[in-house]
Amino acid sequence: MVYNANGDYMTKPHQIGLKVLKRINDASYEAFFVGGFVRDFILKIESTDIDIATNARPEAIQSLFDKVIPTGLKYGTVTVIEEGYTFEVTTYRTEDNYQDNRHPDTVKYSTYLKDDLSRRDFTINQLVMDKNGQIFDHHHGLDDLNNQRIRTIGDPKARFEEDSLRLLRAFRFSAKLGFQIEEKTIEAIIQVGALIRNVSIERIQNELSMLFEMPHKKKAIQAMIDTDFHRALFDLNAGFNKLYETTALFDELLAWTVLFLESGYDAKLWKLPNKTIHSIKTITKLHLQSKDSPFDVFQLFNFGLSMVTYANQLNQIYGLEDQTALIKSLHQSMPIHHVCDLAFKGEHIIKQFKITNKRHIGALIDYLIEAVLLKQVDNDYESLKKYAQEVLQRLESGL
Repeated sequence: MVYNANGDYMTKPHQIGLKVLKRINDASYEAFFVGGFVRDFILKIESTDIDIATNARPEAIQSLFDKVIPTGLKYGTVTVIEEGYTFEVTTYRTEDNYQDNRHPDTVKYSTYLKDDLSRRDFTINQLVMDKNGQIFDHHHGLDDLNNQRIRTIGDPKARFEEDSLRLLRAFRFSAKLGFQIEEKTIEAIIQVGALIRNVSIERIQNELSMLFEMPHKKKAIQAMIDTDFHRALFDLNAGFNKLYETTALFDELLAWTVLFLESGYDAKLWKLPNKTIHSIKTITKLHLQSKDSPFDVFQLFNFGLSMVTYANQLNQIYGLEDQTALIKSLHQSMPIHHVCDLAFKGEHIIKQFKITNKRHIGALIDYLIEAVLLKQVDNDYESLKKYAQEVLQRLESGL
């Protein structure tokens, strides 16, 4: 089936990608845009992630372009860098023997596009487009796009057993597009959903993080619960139930916070970035502190507006009062928001006073911050200098 896609716009990556296609075609090879970019182009969703399928071997592609990175030679993939944009170019191939439910043991090059498309995951991801904008559909992907349906190519159970990350990708595409997962595909997920545990935790985390940022994530989470797939995700089912039940908004960071607040964080299993883990701990701490008392200026100063706002959103997920107005009022009324905002700071303390105990410097700064936040002392140089001198005398006298 051939469909002429007349898009209303053409992004810069698309324009440069056409030049890449043309150069490969001019060397007497086939080359097509393939997969997610073509799907999104038809749906008029802007996409900069462009993959190209070709019958040219990797060494031929390397000879055609000045900047080529051999990112996946084992699987026939190289990355072409053209005018600052990257394009993954993969030789048509067939795959066999997926012993680890993720990677093929056998990869063979093919001269036929249809062989390459048959190994892919979902019908909506096997659409290809040539340099003239013609769409070629070998597995009724256009029908599935029109019917807003996610369906595997061929036998769904076999597709999931080949690469079990596809189980989670089905839900992620549902979250992105708002599409329903087709009945036979759902039945296969129910049958072999536990295979997701064979996939590396980093890939699972990445798919979930993307899912949590998608516009239709609640629909996808409902499908995960309906199929019991959420139980296969290392017993995070209580957290997924909480995310589905809430009417409050949440993003990736809040979603992870809820999951681990409900189930605990297994540091031996999960490999989230340290920055993310720190944020989750901070949000949880603020959430627990504010369950029975309102937020205050010291929490805003010590943890920042962003973390306090996240904690307030987490409170709402758990049915607690929305303190947005209070947070905004407190933040606007604060004389300082960071230690560097002090008119009389550490460098001035060292310069102006002879301090025998260096620990008193940190204590002095804490006293200055507290006095300014409570509006007991104005945030000006002379007022703070005078107050610091009084406090220092008490500290050094042991009072």
